[in-house]
Amino acid sequence: MADTTTESTTDTASSVLEKPIVLDETAQAGNALLTAQNALIEAQNTLLTERNALLTEANGYQKIIAAAQVVQASRIISDLTLAEFRMLVRNNTAEQMKELVPLGTRFVVPWKDAQLSATANMEFEVVHYGTCETETGETVKCAYLQSHYLTVRAIQFSNYCAFKYCSEELPAGTYKFTMGQSWGTSNVVAGDVISFTLESAVPAGGQLAGMQRAPDVDKTTWTITSHASPATADATETVTLTFNAAPESATDLGTINLGHTSGNDLWSVYTAAYGYGRWDVSAIRQYLNSAELVGKWWEPQHNYDRPPAELSKYDGFLAGFSSDFLDLIKPIKVRSYLNKLIDEDKEQDYVETYDRFFLPSLQQINVASYDSTVGDEGETWERYQEILGTTERVALYGTYEKLRKLDYSVHTTYSTWRLRSASRSGNSSTTAIVTQAGVVGSSYAAAASYCAPACAIY
Repeated sequence: MADTTTESTTDTASSVLEKPIVLDETAQAGNALLTAQNALIEAQNTLLTERNALLTEANGYQKIIAAAQVVQASRIISDLTLAEFRMLVRNNTAEQMKELVPLGTRFVVPWKDAQLSATANMEFEVVHYGTCETETGETVKCAYLQSHYLTVRAIQFSNYCAFKYCSEELPAGTYKFTMGQSWGTSNVVAGDVISFTLESAVPAGGQLAGMQRAPDVDKTTWTITSHASPATADATETVTLTFNAAPESATDLGTINLGHTSGNDLWSVYTAAYGYGRWDVSAIRQYLNSAELVGKWWEPQHNYDRPPAELSKYDGFLAGFSSDFLDLIKPIKVRSYLNKLIDEDKEQDYVETYDRFFLPSLQQINVASYDSTVGDEGETWERYQEILGTTERVALYGTYEKLRKLDYSVHTTYSTWRLRSASRSGNSSTTAIVTQAGVVGSSYAAAASYCAPACAIY
């Protein structure tokens, strides 16, 4: 019996070890099932989170639309931010946008440069819903905004240009040049030989400037200034001129014409007298698109360029805005046609720039261009069709009181405002303007003018 009991005990223990109550494969299967269940729960939680986010976004979008519909009745922006406005622009057609946020609606944007004692509120008006081209070449839906009131600062489109760039040093001595064409009645006269004497050499890279306002001031008062470089504001020397009495020893610099002929070392009487009406190299373009401070927002764009008078007085335009606002304003492609009196411009015909802020063209404010050879300088802004009461472009040089613009402060004084369209054949120194009386005409680039800059939100 004893032997049997021992054998039985041994058999029982052996069976327990060989066949456990919970099999390994069963535990593994259970763990796998739990893992799968946890993953499913996690996925469900993720879906719920995404659904809630979508609902929140949808609710926010509906709130934006509701705010925009309030705007439609009052035409005053209150609850609608520019960021919310951009969301609407991206998600609606132009026709839908005109219902949600009508043309003429304004956004109040604070602006203050370091030279202004108190913040000025700029009012940017919706003038058009259309498309624009970004720096990457993509065409996108956008809203065009334009300052309803004029800018705080009056800025030269371009300063008076130099008439000679010295690629090599110009030694001290007596020089002469001949006037190639007449302009006006008695001051700019074809055939006049003009001479002057420099006491100091002009270094390589320097300039000679002068003859400012040439056709409109007595030529006996003209002077010539020398400058160490296009970026140097101060003159090294200022000299008087002699007419038709040049000594035989005078070095001949050549003949200067009203416009510029390719290959001529002397540039242009037009631009020396009244500046250069070309948008892409203009001082005002640099001002409007720079956040740099006094003395730093301008750089010479060509050999005959001169620093604008306002460079030493004011910060760049963008310095007056908050970073939040500037984050919403991105560059777009802007096409501008050129004059036909500078040979290089005549051959090029037009330029394309990418600008955050730009001056409107004649076409964009629903006015006919200088001539029929001007192509597309931007689609006509619908707001100006509303203002002028016609979809047909009105005639240049007409008077349109509804195009007048008020100053930024008390909003009671009308001032002349500048456009970017260049005169095609009349003068390489002029661009289009709208006067305080509403006349759409031309003004010299060297004249400091207020403006109503535009931008796009997309």
